[in-house]
Amino acid sequence: MRIAGAALGLVLACAQTGGVTQVTGSVFYRERIALPSGARVRVTLADVSLVDMPERVIAAVEVRPEGREVPIDFSIEVASREIDDDRSYALRAQILDADGRLLWSSTERYPVLTRGAPNEATILVRRVGQGADR
Repeated sequence: MRIAGAALGLVLACAQTGGVTQVTGSVFYRERIALPSGARVRVTLADVSLVDMPERVIAAVEVRPEGREVPIDFSIEVASREIDDDRSYALRAQILDADGRLLWSSTERYPVLTRGAPNEATILVRRVGQGADR
């Protein structure tokens, strides 16, 4: 019994001090067109708690979906110590071409991690720039 209690204490200590929190999901768009060669999907996790301040990006991931079409799955890992239960976090996504030009972007925030929000999201991105539906 003492061993089980010690193991549980160790697990709780790791979760509180040095653990990793994972956020997963997928990015998609509605247009029936293929991703251009060399495209990349960028997803950012940001602290969006303060209305009058810019959001603070705390983690990001870039996926190269060569040969795949939407939806594109992603996974972001962030040190658990970076997450404060009293703050709000959200995801945003972009799809860029091989030269870094923005092709699609999310127009909404997707809340995650705290205040009852899940650790996953399905993110809709909308076409931007020339040729975008207005």
